[in-house]
Parts: sequence; C-alpha cells; structure tokens
Amino acid sequence: MAAFAHFSSLLVVGTRNIGEAAVLAYAHVHHSTAVLDDGVARRAAQEAAVSFQGTLGMLCQAIREGLLTVALVSDLADHLMETQYRLPFRPGDFARWANENGLLSPDADGRP
Repeated sequence: MAAFAHFSSLLVVGTRNIGEAAVLAYAHVHHSTAVLDDGVARRAAQEAAVSFQGTLGMLCQAIREGLLTVALVSDLADHLMETQYRLPFRPGDFARWANENGLLSPDADGRP
C-alpha cells in the first residue's frame, strides 16, 4: 500500500491516473516492468528507478519474438483508436509506422 500511496501522491488528480499509480506500485513492489504510455507516469517511473515500456514497444517486441503478428497488432491498434486511444499513426498505418521507426525485424510480415 505504501508504494501505491507514493505513486498516487505523484500522479492522481481526482480520479485520473489511478491506474498508472497502481501499475507503477505493482512494478515497484514486484521488481517488474510497468507498461506505461502517459508521460507523467513515465517520469515518475524514471525517478523511482522502475523499469517501464510503452504499449507499442511491448507489442512490437511480441511481433519480433513471434508471439503476435503485424496483422493482429494492426487490428488491435485500429480498435484502440476507435476508443479515443491516441497513437502516433492513423488507422491502418501501424505496419508503416513500425517499419519506418525500425521497430520490426526485417522478416516481419508487415512490410509496406
């Protein structure tokens, strides 16, 4: 609870960022990697020496490891954007964006 209280004091405003505080507290207590996209939460992770990775980085890593496909992640990204989730590309552009940013291995199935 102390870890959650700490991260809550840094992040929570009203009901916003409760999830980020919980993720950071869990990762801190269990010495694991937090999946964070929020900039303020990432800064809190850095200051607390908590390992973190973004959602897109995690998904691209899963593609490189053969756990997910480019098509599946592209569909997932499109569905996330339908819920107002902000991503750095337009619907249908995941593969192009990931390739342009060097996030997929050369043998991934999403070459433009």
